[in-house]
Amino acid sequence: MSTNGLLRNILVPLIFYASLWNAQKKGSTQMAGVWAVKNHTGEVLEDFTAASRLEVGLKVVPTSYDAFRLRVSSSYRELFDRAVLRILDQKRWQIVRVR
Repeated sequence: MSTNGLLRNILVPLIFYASLWNAQKKGSTQMAGVWAVKNHTGEVLEDFTAASRLEVGLKVVPTSYDAFRLRVSSSYRELFDRAVLRILDQKRWQIVRVR
């Protein structure tokens, strides 16, 4: 295994769990949520984790979408949602709440 592969296999999960721990440490006044992509075998893909479903979708879709327009334009959001669903269906993935 290459050095980059080894670092990725070690660092990505560490960063993922550190972000979970940090979100939990912020206190009970904030509801921490972490969303991720789960593949067809049930494995969580750490590369596709974020604080919201929208942010995870932005990581899944290869084209860039304007985050502001996604929040204010329903028609733009529908196009984005269709693109995300198409990718998720092709790869047999789903977006789930991890915490």
